[in-house]
Amino acid sequence: MEELFVSRVRVKLLKLFLASHEPLLHVREIVRRCSEEINAVRRELSRMEKFGIVASEWRANKRLYHFRKDYLFYKELLSLVAKTTGLGGSLVKGKTKLGK
Repeated sequence: MEELFVSRVRVKLLKLFLASHEPLLHVREIVRRCSEEINAVRRELSRMEKFGIVASEWRANKRLYHFRKDYLFYKELLSLVAKTTGLGGSLVKGKTKLGK
């Protein structure tokens, strides 16, 4: 997926949001899971929110983010992430060994 998107951080954020079962994530949790600098994560979250990919809400003085399921390309991005992570990613990486 890194080939399709310019930002390495954005790719990590997409993978995190689309593979996560948690509905809302705090910035510090996102930074911890992505292993990226907080400023880079904040910058990408801001861009993604501006594009309508993610939304944020305030709860108990914390800003929490979630992926918008009504985003136009939600299903396509979900499919891309499924093919590159987890079992799908393992199958794609090992496709040359399949059937042997």
